[in-house]
Amino acid sequence: MKTIIISVVLSILAFSDILACDAAALDCIYISSVQVTGDDNFTLCNRCPDPVTLSDMTMIMDSSPNGGSTQTLAETTIQGLGCMTFVEGTDFDFGFSGGTGETFTLSCPDGSSISVNIPVDPPGGFFQFEAPPVACSGADLANLTITGVNNDDDFVVICNSTNEDIRLDGASVFDSEGPDEAEILINQTVPAGGCLTLFRNEDFSFGLGGADSFTIECGGESISQSWDTDEDQISFIEPCDPAAADIFILEIVFDDPDGGPDNVTICNNSASLVSLDGAIVSDDEADFPDDGDALFGITIAPFSCLTLERGIEFDFGIGDDEGFIIYCGDTIYDSVLIDADTAASGAFRPPGVTVPMPPAAFIPTMGEWGLMSLTLLFLIFGVIKLREETDIALA
Repeated sequence: MKTIIISVVLSILAFSDILACDAAALDCIYISSVQVTGDDNFTLCNRCPDPVTLSDMTMIMDSSPNGGSTQTLAETTIQGLGCMTFVEGTDFDFGFSGGTGETFTLSCPDGSSISVNIPVDPPGGFFQFEAPPVACSGADLANLTITGVNNDDDFVVICNSTNEDIRLDGASVFDSEGPDEAEILINQTVPAGGCLTLFRNEDFSFGLGGADSFTIECGGESISQSWDTDEDQISFIEPCDPAAADIFILEIVFDDPDGGPDNVTICNNSASLVSLDGAIVSDDEADFPDDGDALFGITIAPFSCLTLERGIEFDFGIGDDEGFIIYCGDTIYDSVLIDADTAASGAFRPPGVTVPMPPAAFIPTMGEWGLMSLTLLFLIFGVIKLREETDIALA
């Protein structure tokens, strides 16, 4: 018993050493890029497959703790083959001086450190020292669809037809200028059965025009959409189908005490991918069928749910004696009314509504098991008898 306890304690101590900010951790962590204009920031990446947690990590500018700025960052976990961006005013207080060139160092309590020299006036105020690790899979791209683009606000909507999250860390994206102008995605995951929106100046820097294209590439595989139109919004999926009767409202969240936005979770209880492109959502049934906010480029995977958020998919708030309705054409998929008593709780789930589940795999009953066993027994006896007759004939 003592040996087991000692082994467990040693294992815990060893695990803690690996996660601390030390030389072993910095074998995995590297400074990927630095932005020295606008919102100054830097990106750390983890080249190892396991998460690494850094504590007591100090960032130092201008090489010397005595001659430059220093600051200890909050404990940070960087996921395996992932990256994390630290922003001035949020994660640290002092800014970078892109016009003079600086040495930027991250130091651990054991004295180990990693450093980069920031070039003088890097183009666009951005310099990439090393590309993020590739966590995306070329095979996964077959399960993603570029469902729409917006040429006015410059964003791209990508949807996932599976029930598993798909990571795009390290994938490259580019427009009609081609792969020579590609940019790398960092910390991007397309949720299971949901969609991801990539925005210009957040996820990529190039603009989208009336005659253009958008490509995502990883592991030698790619998906792409091209267009030639003056429309602001372009959808590449079929519009919503009024006959898709298995769409329902799972939960409505409003007046979040933590300050989160109103949101509504919509589910698909069918075995088919359902498009909600062009479907209308509103907080008042009286708006049907002429008013509300149109959804764009959204699909729901089979037996899955997705969350629509105020300020992204719809603009209206949800409050007392209001509710939520979703419809396509002249067909209401589902509607929920929230009364004043319910509204005080800040969240509402219609009674009896649960998360959709795929049909259970076929499980034979006791009678069916018996019938299959009897059939197998007859088959065995038949083989034995055939073997005996064959042996007699040979004899």
